[in-house]
Amino acid sequence: MKKFLSIAAAALTLSLGIAAFGCGDSSAEVNYTLSEDGTSYVLSSVSGNKRKINSYDIPEVYAAEEGGELLPVTAIAEKAFYGCNRLYKITIPDSVKTIGDYAFANSGLTSVSIPDSVESVPNFCFMGCTGLTRADVPNSVKSIGQAAFAQTGISQINMSDNLESIGFQAFYMCGYLKSVVIPQSVTSLGAQAFYGCSKLERAEVYANTTDIYGEMFANSVGQGGGNVYTKTALTEVVLSASIKKIAYNAFSGNAITDIYYMGTEEQWNELYFYGYNEKTDVAEGEDKWEEVRFEKKDAIPSTTTVHYNYATNA
Repeated sequence: MKKFLSIAAAALTLSLGIAAFGCGDSSAEVNYTLSEDGTSYVLSSVSGNKRKINSYDIPEVYAAEEGGELLPVTAIAEKAFYGCNRLYKITIPDSVKTIGDYAFANSGLTSVSIPDSVESVPNFCFMGCTGLTRADVPNSVKSIGQAAFAQTGISQINMSDNLESIGFQAFYMCGYLKSVVIPQSVTSLGAQAFYGCSKLERAEVYANTTDIYGEMFANSVGQGGGNVYTKTALTEVVLSASIKKIAYNAFSGNAITDIYYMGTEEQWNELYFYGYNEKTDVAEGEDKWEEVRFEKKDAIPSTTTVHYNYATNA
């Protein structure tokens, strides 16, 4: 059962009517759908000319018609504001508990504040928001999904001690990100999470994880039809002692000068560096890739200084 909101864009936390932008054939409308159990509303989509919507305050409660029952707005649907490239500002109330994949992807947002009621930044949520320079992620968020902030203009991101997982390519090609601190609470860290962050100068990985996966912090520039690793800004890395395996290309393309390792020299020497080789003879249904051990020199430049027993309050 789909209904339409019809109050002005920057209006209230209590909604009774339309959210229309422009007029006639060139207008846009924000649409709401009653939840399956009938106890709340989902902001489901923007219809019409999406270029007409510049800012929007999502109401805390909504009624389908004047005099109708007011119910909380608890969710933003998948692709709700997808492609709204002139949507610069959004206000999300505390009543919202879930946000769908691609909800704000390829929109014009320049900043966003996620309320404490939300526990997950979903897959592709802000992907392609090139004007997004700041994101406030609250303590309630436990997971940042696949490519959630990929190809945005974010220059810094604050991660709380409640964060547990960072997905594959979560901050892929964030070309303005200068530093990152991954807290100890993180137990899952996806491959290529910070791939292509060409201005990243320092990465502090306190995560309680055993693996630094392939191309985690790698940088590359396409030349001559291929990807050629190039010297970029990352020079300092802090690594947790919980890490046991590092992909040989995890830091490729970076001129790392210093690694601050929180374990002992003996633990460092026991680290397992690995990659994958393609098998020549593969039976049907068999994985064609096999894990192989790499030498440390293939992953860490000989010019890099490793500092052991690094201590911090992070």
